[in-house]
Amino acid sequence: MKRLTSMAAALGIALSPVPIAFAAPIGEAVESRNDVTGQLGPVARDIDIGSDVSAEEVVTTGESSSTELRFLDNSNLNIGASSTVILDRFVFDPERGSLDSAYDLTRGGLRFISGGVRTRNATIETPVGLIGIRGTRFGLICNAIPACAALTDEGAIRVCPVPVGTPITSALREACLRGDTALLPCGFFDVTARDEQTSDNEGNFITFEDNCVVNLQNLDPNVYRFLEQQIASGAPLPDPAQLASFTPPNLFNTIGGIGTGAFMVIVPVSEELEDSDPVSP
Repeated sequence: MKRLTSMAAALGIALSPVPIAFAAPIGEAVESRNDVTGQLGPVARDIDIGSDVSAEEVVTTGESSSTELRFLDNSNLNIGASSTVILDRFVFDPERGSLDSAYDLTRGGLRFISGGVRTRNATIETPVGLIGIRGTRFGLICNAIPACAALTDEGAIRVCPVPVGTPITSALREACLRGDTALLPCGFFDVTARDEQTSDNEGNFITFEDNCVVNLQNLDPNVYRFLEQQIASGAPLPDPAQLASFTPPNLFNTIGGIGTGAFMVIVPVSEELEDSDPVSP
């Protein structure tokens, strides 16, 4: 997808708003606020309520804009303002209830809610780590430093930090999903909703950045409500580093945004990935 877009730009091919025959849909937009577009290859189009979305499609939101996508597995993805999401791969079998996916996120914010089906191999790649997604509700933000933060409201996610520039291979993705510390340069961290934690070394909030700098802690669940509202409404997104320093009463007045031009990649996934067999991409 990235190579196709770059080639189109190099050849001077203009992006056209006219409708085209997109690939088989993997979901649809159930909310669309202000400026939301989709791009597949060199052709772009507006995404309105009811528009289908496809694998490998790039979904972009402008300032004060947002969208909510609902996928075939009934999972929901809210994309916040000034963000770009690449729906890179989506393999769903309604009979087996499995999903195989891999995506990249570099900067931006989102809210994800799983749909209740079993996943086999689902990861999000960021510049500073991999995330394995389980049946859950969580928010994720990455900035340009690069640094990322994730906050769970239900269930758990697995975060495997890596130094910037680390090649993300299929073996590394599988190691993250399995929790194989021998192959993970910074180990892994399970970020669990506050009311579902079973030990003292768990947290519902994590920040992770270059050189395996990690902070795992618990935040007031109302911080997640703040993120949820900012993302869904298309309001400015908070910076990852600021979330841990504020409490809900002053969040709305003191957190600065990460700015425009946010870029992210995410996948709709759900259910527990423990006891499942990762599939090589």
